[in-house]
Amino acid sequence: MKPADWRTARNAAPHAEVAAVTLHELVAAPGAGKRLVIARLLFSNGATAGTIGFLADTPGTPVPCGPTWYAPIDSSESLECLFVLAENTNFGVTSVTVTAHSFSCEYYIENA
Repeated sequence: MKPADWRTARNAAPHAEVAAVTLHELVAAPGAGKRLVIARLLFSNGATAGTIGFLADTPGTPVPCGPTWYAPIDSSESLECLFVLAENTNFGVTSVTVTAHSFSCEYYIENA
């Protein structure tokens, strides 16, 4: 059963990214006394293979969350996970060499 405050975050842009991104925020920091719990990561890639890294605290000192993914050409991946981030920390992504790609994550917010 999902928590009452279950949410899904997608890229802010209404279309896929067209180039690699660096320290791109997917979910904003939830505020004082709260933390994000990332439960599922989804990714799709187009014509150029590359790597994808998920990070906490993209505007500060980024901390890797989970594995670095290798994204083959024309692929999609889904990873069920449980990344509990530090209090009031955002969640983001850095991608290297991939071109047309999109991200999504499912998460909830809990008291820190």
